[in-house]
Amino acid sequence: MEQQFLTSQLARHLREMHFGNNFTGPCMKSLLEGIDCKLANTKVHDLNTIADLVFHIHYYIRAVIKVFDGGPLDARDMYSYDREPITTEAEWQSMLDEVWQNAERLAVQIEGMKDVELYEPFIDGKYGSLFRNMHGLLEHSHYHLGQIALVGKMVRPHCKTHCNAHYNALQCVFTMRGSIKMYKRPVTRCRCLPIFLLHFHFRTRCRCW
Repeated sequence: MEQQFLTSQLARHLREMHFGNNFTGPCMKSLLEGIDCKLANTKVHDLNTIADLVFHIHYYIRAVIKVFDGGPLDARDMYSYDREPITTEAEWQSMLDEVWQNAERLAVQIEGMKDVELYEPFIDGKYGSLFRNMHGLLEHSHYHLGQIALVGKMVRPHCKTHCNAHYNALQCVFTMRGSIKMYKRPVTRCRCLPIFLLHFHFRTRCRCW
C-alpha cells in the first residue's frame, strides 16, 4: 500500500489556510468576511490592496493546478499582481468563488498523489522537488495571509484610525544584515498593540478581529 501521509497533510494545510482550523488562527475566508469590493480595493499607504493580495496568492495556485493538469508552468513573478480591475461587488464575489473552488481543486490533486511523488522534480527540476514547491506555496500563501490580516484591520472603519496611527508612528531602521537597529513605539496607548515590524510588513495583535 502506497503511503499518502505527506500528501494528505499538504492538502489539509492548504484547505485550512483557506477555510479554517489552521495553526495561524484566522484563515483567508474568515479574514475576508465583511470585506466588500470597496474595502478590497482600498489603498493604504504603499501597501498592496486586499484584492491585490488575494489575486497574488491565487495566481500561483492556478499555475500549479495548470501544471498538474498537464500544462506548462507559465506563471511569472512580474505578472503576479497584474489583474483586471474589480469594480463591482459581483466581480469581487466571482473572484472569491474562483479562489475557494481552486483551493479545493488543488487540495484534491495533492491528496491524490503518493508520498513518493513528492520527491520527484517539479517540472524539469529547475525549481527543486515537488515537495519543496508545494511547501513553498503554503509558506508564500501564509506570508500574504498575514498582510491581508493587517490591511483588513486598517481599512475596516471601526479600527482604521488606531491601526493607521501605529503605522505612521512606528519607525524601524535596519542594518544591511536585516537586524533591527532602532525600534520606536508611540507612547500613546492604543487598542492595537504591534508586536513586531519587519521591512514594512508587520502583524498586530488587536481586539478588532
